[in-house]
Amino acid sequence: MVIERSFEVVTVVPPEDVLEILSDLELSIPMWSIYESMELISDNEAYVTLRISGSTYRLRLRLRRERNRIVIEGTGPITLTIVINVERRGAGTIISGKVTVKAGFFRERILAPGIAAFIDDTKNKVMFQLPMIAEVYKERKKILEKPREKVEGVKKPEVKAPAPQPKQPPQPAEREVKPRPEEIRGYEEAPKKVEEREEVPAPKPAKVPTRVNIIANPDKLGDELVLGMILLKSELIDTTKVSLSGEEVLNQVSRKYSDLKEDVLYINIRSSDGKINMKFLIEKGVLTGVRADLQDRVLNGKEALEHIMSLPKVEGRMYIFKVPPSAV
Repeated sequence: MVIERSFEVVTVVPPEDVLEILSDLELSIPMWSIYESMELISDNEAYVTLRISGSTYRLRLRLRRERNRIVIEGTGPITLTIVINVERRGAGTIISGKVTVKAGFFRERILAPGIAAFIDDTKNKVMFQLPMIAEVYKERKKILEKPREKVEGVKKPEVKAPAPQPKQPPQPAEREVKPRPEEIRGYEEAPKKVEEREEVPAPKPAKVPTRVNIIANPDKLGDELVLGMILLKSELIDTTKVSLSGEEVLNQVSRKYSDLKEDVLYINIRSSDGKINMKFLIEKGVLTGVRADLQDRVLNGKEALEHIMSLPKVEGRMYIFKVPPSAV
């Protein structure tokens, strides 16, 4: 009894980005819920250790891309084949595929529930995490594609020495002007006037939730590598609609941490109008990362926190992910 399961899922990510991400072994395979480790042989081949239904299998994976299709074949104690078709659907993409597992009759009966859970988890990640992974992927690609300062075969333009400037005639020395006694007295009294100035009261610190501590500058999500690892390895555990002020957003984030009692959480709040995308990282009760992706700029750490606290109203959806400690 060969295991055969088909799936279909829609994402807002353009098909060209979907193809690039899913055909990158280092990027796509760690997204699998059955993934444990990988030893890369080449860009399209790797040894991968998978855990399915409580058992571990080491397979040799080979990936090939055929226009809008990706085929992944794994051989070892079991045979795993995944065929993925990518097609444009409106402004987004429809992804359809088929998973086939050959392992012998009795082993296939044991593996079938694990394969079904793997497909369900993959569909959720494509819907909810792939858009965020695509954002990080694009930013990293921009950095890698920046033109090098030195290009072979291109001769540097000659830099001519600046023409000598004509010598300026010597300026007459300024006559020393001695201050009048009253000016000296005025200078001595200046410090007293400064001391007598009325002090301006410091602004009151913004209210912060009591269920989670906040470090002085929570800028950990400013590191694109850390954010990328979180998006790759995190697991969506809850999602809900929100309509809150900026201060209430932070309290809601704190409350969710307290309710779920997880060691590490990544919380993403996207506004319905697309004007702001808020990201929070909580590690063992401490808020270590705050990021606000706006339409025209990205804020991190203390600056992002202050901006979020000043928002009068945020309407959108909150996504809560469980993060393995190794990802951060």
